[in-house]
Amino acid sequence: VKKAVPALSEAAYPGWKAVGFRHAKAGYVCGVFPSAVGVRLIFEHGAKLADPDGLIKGAGRVKQVRYVTIRSPADIKVRALTRLVRAAVAHGLARR
Repeated sequence: VKKAVPALSEAAYPGWKAVGFRHAKAGYVCGVFPSAVGVRLIFEHGAKLADPDGLIKGAGRVKQVRYVTIRSPADIKVRALTRLVRAAVAHGLARR
């Protein structure tokens, strides 16, 4: 996540068992939520992001949050995830 946008700051959220990423001007962008079966990269406004690679899941469950599930290193699509993180920052900047 930080390689995609080095300006992001990270913070641990022990209650959520997660690490969140914020941008100084765009606000909260995304978070990494580990579980027993893998990791979810949650996008706060994921419903508004273009997803040409088809990685985002969660439509129909909540209005704005969407996620990418990573169960193994093979699921890490660096270019596609970089595009999503950068798009999330751009969306946050446009909202302000």
